[in-house]
Amino acid sequence: TTIDLHVPPGDPGRVGFAFRAGGRVVVGQLSATQADYGLVRMGVRLPVTYLPADPATYRLGSVNGFDLLFSILSLLLGVASCLVWFGLPLLFLESGRRAVRR
Repeated sequence: TTIDLHVPPGDPGRVGFAFRAGGRVVVGQLSATQADYGLVRMGVRLPVTYLPADPATYRLGSVNGFDLLFSILSLLLGVASCLVWFGLPLLFLESGRRAVRR
């Protein structure tokens, strides 16, 4: 699916867009620099990826398998880091508390 871009009048720094998906029109805005304005014209088309069940959940651009895998691995690494940094001290405190009770 592609989106149509436009520069809203009187709203510097924003670019409006709309795309049709699942019988609905999804409208949004994104930030843009002054230099980007030279690239934006009415009707410029860009790829967009959205959830078929909820087209309002979208990402500008294509999503490939590598990006998805990288995002999932980053999330798992973050969760594992939190468990190590917060879980291990708690584990040592608990084992020390148990040793004192004996």
